[in-house]
Amino acid sequence: MIVSLLQGDIQEEYAAIDKDTEQLTDRQIDVDIPRCHQYDTLLSSRDGHCKFKRILKAWIGSHPALVYWQGLDSLCAPFLALNFNDEALALACLSTFISKYLHNFFLKDNSSIMQEYLAVFSQMIAFHEPALFNHLDSTAFNPELYAIPWFLTMFTHILPLHKIYYLWDTLLLGNCSFPLFVGVSILQHLRDDLLTFDFNECILMFSDMPDIDIQACIHDAVRAYLATPPSTYLRKHDHTYSPPTDVPPEALREPLSLDVLRQESCPHISAHDVIALCGLEYHALGYGGGARESGPTHSLRSPSSPLQRRAEVGRRRGKSGKGGRKGRKGVLVDIRSQEEFRAGHVPGSLSLPHQLAFQPDGSLTPSLPSSSLSSVRTSRVIIVVANKGKSGPEFARQLVRLRFPHVCVLHNGAAVLRSLGLLTALGEDP
Repeated sequence: MIVSLLQGDIQEEYAAIDKDTEQLTDRQIDVDIPRCHQYDTLLSSRDGHCKFKRILKAWIGSHPALVYWQGLDSLCAPFLALNFNDEALALACLSTFISKYLHNFFLKDNSSIMQEYLAVFSQMIAFHEPALFNHLDSTAFNPELYAIPWFLTMFTHILPLHKIYYLWDTLLLGNCSFPLFVGVSILQHLRDDLLTFDFNECILMFSDMPDIDIQACIHDAVRAYLATPPSTYLRKHDHTYSPPTDVPPEALREPLSLDVLRQESCPHISAHDVIALCGLEYHALGYGGGARESGPTHSLRSPSSPLQRRAEVGRRRGKSGKGGRKGRKGVLVDIRSQEEFRAGHVPGSLSLPHQLAFQPDGSLTPSLPSSSLSSVRTSRVIIVVANKGKSGPEFARQLVRLRFPHVCVLHNGAAVLRSLGLLTALGEDP
């Protein structure tokens, strides 16, 4: 009964939209449709072209604050192919999908939204694939040159429909940031070639994308997503983000400005996620002696979430390796001076003063802490603790140059740890 009522509403709304009056965008739509997934029998038919145009015009008419960008046709294609005899349902699916995953991407001026998304994507590349990040950065092959059509079309521009169905089946279980990890996974699957390519060769590769093993890509994307602290990919334009209300405000963080995102290669992490990664709940002020949920707060990172359940099923079947919410913990690298470290630090953290940490050639200065850091380089999230200023981001960037993965910078540095009662003077009991 509920479904039939909903269907009735959808049909009535679709029927009420003007899909016939000629608009300025009609010419572009007429150019785009004959180039969109035309290997598909339904979409390449005359009837398919007519339905395509009506649905796109209906979307434009029902979203007056948004505009038609090239790529909307690619987004529409899967929904039309799956609901070929129900245009109203195809439109409803398209509208809901865009609202969740591409919020404000179709504004007339979408530059701030897109640039922030790409900047966070770049930091996720550095976080998961430092060697590839270094190479692409050295060749000036930035995400702006290849990733805009990936995200604007949710990969329908580069993948055939049968792979899109498989990808979106998982995508729909995640939030609006999950596509970032699909992008990282695609790069990982192209990694060996990209590391040998110069700028022009990279351009050629992405203009004619090689075949992607979509099952492996999805598996790796889910694993990376579940292993990444959620505060590291926080975005200002993530309309779905809702900060937890039961933790001290200073333990959370605000989204970084676009300028800072562009300047810094490594993401920031909140003290809340650090507390979870390092098991500090029983010591942090305002955390009720460990009564709080120990995992990073995220609506889709709880054990009962769809993505987590899918990952657990994969692990039980032997398809999943390392990673997941419980698979990686944090190590704190305190880069303040030794005097400041002795005056107050988190027990178990490594002291690597930034003025002494690196040799002239950029390598780590041999020491017990640097050896300890190297020994956990692939198994821990590396959290740089600094005073406010540039020392933290610069230290983190140098670790990425040395191909350390999972490097991030504690937002607001040692000051936030002090405010949460987590710093202990050398010689004191924690």
